[in-house]
Amino acid sequence: MSDDEREKRHREVSSSGSSSNFGGKYFADCAIKNDDSRRHLSWGLNLEGHCKNTSCRAYGQSERSIFGWGFRNGGKFNLFENGHECKCPLCGEYMQAITCGFFNTQWLIRGRRITDPSKPLEDFRNPKYGWNCVLDNEYEHPKETFKIVPWGEDFIIEVKSL
Repeated sequence: MSDDEREKRHREVSSSGSSSNFGGKYFADCAIKNDDSRRHLSWGLNLEGHCKNTSCRAYGQSERSIFGWGFRNGGKFNLFENGHECKCPLCGEYMQAITCGFFNTQWLIRGRRITDPSKPLEDFRNPKYGWNCVLDNEYEHPKETFKIVPWGEDFIIEVKSL
């Protein structure tokens, strides 16, 4: 999603009746089925985004850069409180995380999101009960055709060791 599309979506969300006070950030709709992919990964949580530093080799690349969050902060990542800590692995500059992946870990995602601008934020938990598990040599992340949706301030990803 381009910055213009994201801004248009934000205006749509902001102008809708029930979600007019939404002050969220955009991130992948984590309800979409995952597939396998391999890149340089950290065990636990990996955050993906595009580097905006024009002097970085990662700038303008179609493939997202991966920032290895791992198990830091007790295995919790809050998009609003920790999002600024996501850095491009090549240049170290801030990189906005737009999706995530998991490697050799147990994980869950919870928060509130907007999937329909005419409706209020909906509670979300993936999985609904318990934890998802990613075993050795597997990497799970949303498909390349993932959908970006607005998330509320309570968006949290948790990981723990197997």
